[in-house]
Amino acid sequence: MNRSTGKRLGSVSLDGTARIWNMNTGAEIAEFDPGTGPIYSVAFAADGTLLTGGIDRTIRDWPATGGDGVVLFAGAPE
Repeated sequence: MNRSTGKRLGSVSLDGTARIWNMNTGAEIAEFDPGTGPIYSVAFAADGTLLTGGIDRTIRDWPATGGDGVVLFAGAPE
């Protein structure tokens, strides 16, 4: 992550994936696929990790360079 310019973009999709993009080059930096259905929200944490929220009612924290996410919050039961 380029902390001085913040040239990254996080995106999520109804196909269940989240991605981090390099805004200078348009290249994909990392892709995440928890395999749990659509992801509806995305944000960057202060440490540069990607936070996502999806249909499975979880909030996950993903490493900035790729890898497995950590469930921070498992939502309320139906």
